[in-house]
Amino acid sequence: MRTTADLIAELDAEANNFTKAALVVGLESTTMFVFSTDENRLDKLDGLVRNGGEPIGMFGIDISHGLNAHHRCLEEYAEESWAERYLETLLDGFKKQLVAAYPGAVKELQFPDEQGEEQ
Repeated sequence: MRTTADLIAELDAEANNFTKAALVVGLESTTMFVFSTDENRLDKLDGLVRNGGEPIGMFGIDISHGLNAHHRCLEEYAEESWAERYLETLLDGFKKQLVAAYPGAVKELQFPDEQGEEQ
């Protein structure tokens, strides 16, 4: 198992590819996000893990050409189908909330699958 510092370093590297990037942390009854732009993100992640949080994957949002959202499991969960479903469900919920919050303003939502094809 990697350290929380390793995960923050991975988040920082991932952030270079997106407008906004976040580490997805699952807790017993909720999901929290540690964003690459959060101050004290290592302390935040450490606190979540101490409280039973489990880092599952990454989200990345790119707004340079429409709105593109990507997700991936961390290597520890890459072979776990439940983790992929968990991230897909979260991303679908995000999409629905965004469209509801900004009706008419969000014209293009692209959610590429693992082969890079839009869904």
